[in-house]
Amino acid sequence: MAPTTCILCPVDFSDFSRHALDSAVRLGRGNGRRIVALHVFAKWPAVDVVPSLADHTPPKSPLQDENRETLLRHLRQFVKPYAKEPMTIDPLVVDAPDVHHEIVAQAEATHAELIVMGSHGRSGFRRLLLGSIAEQVLRMARCPVMVVPRNAMQVDTVRARPFSRILCAVDFSCDAIAALSHASRLARRGPGTVTVVHVIDVPAALYEMPGFDIANYRRDAVAKGRKRLSELIPERTARALDVVVSEGRPDQEILRVAAERDIDLIVIGVSGRRAVDLAVFGSTTHRVVRGASCPVLTVRHEERAS
Repeated sequence: MAPTTCILCPVDFSDFSRHALDSAVRLGRGNGRRIVALHVFAKWPAVDVVPSLADHTPPKSPLQDENRETLLRHLRQFVKPYAKEPMTIDPLVVDAPDVHHEIVAQAEATHAELIVMGSHGRSGFRRLLLGSIAEQVLRMARCPVMVVPRNAMQVDTVRARPFSRILCAVDFSCDAIAALSHASRLARRGPGTVTVVHVIDVPAALYEMPGFDIANYRRDAVAKGRKRLSELIPERTARALDVVVSEGRPDQEILRVAAERDIDLIVIGVSGRRAVDLAVFGSTTHRVVRGASCPVLTVRHEERAS
């Protein structure tokens, strides 16, 4: 018998994790998925300076049984509003020295098909030093990760339907194609609609070239983008998709179209699992995650996830 899959939702009792659990419930509704609400008690105290200094900080004591039971009571109370939902929500409390490593380990242990988590949206100097747990999980996880950003609009979970207005960004990489397949499956469950966005990023240097016909270059690039999309998407599927080809910086265009069309879920491929692949200022995916006003589902091609 194949292992039972689930949705893993890390919870820290904040409003951010409340919104994430709302999103997990929306996804689980209708397909009977089990949700594991996970709280990781960090053995190491929070460090607000250079992370390497944590090596010289005394660790916290292991979580005592009475404290574990107290956290379990809080967690059961946290998930109580979803008691009437048509899925099981199992509370789980663990302690570990690294929260993000433990979340990824629990995703493997529970055979999670998806991790849904909130982002506190750290910014500036603190982000550069520490990053966010959500982004560290995004780097490491093998399964898709949905990040519910801090500026995502709160919804009435009781009345909320499954995500129905989905935007999928496509750059023709294997990760983007995997994301499009995932978005299409979600739309069929809804039912919902998928807006496919391909952004032409014209190199700035071309505008500086004397005599270069930039207008013709842009028209040609857009035409080629539409042609590749038509070749990628089967005709029977294309009828159910809204295709947008635009020009500009990819993250800005993705967020612009999402705002204009009142998108309630962005699906995007993410390449690589090394820190260098997801540099703080170098990733369209991360810029979209940080700038979105709706949940963002990141998908990695199966071969990259192994």
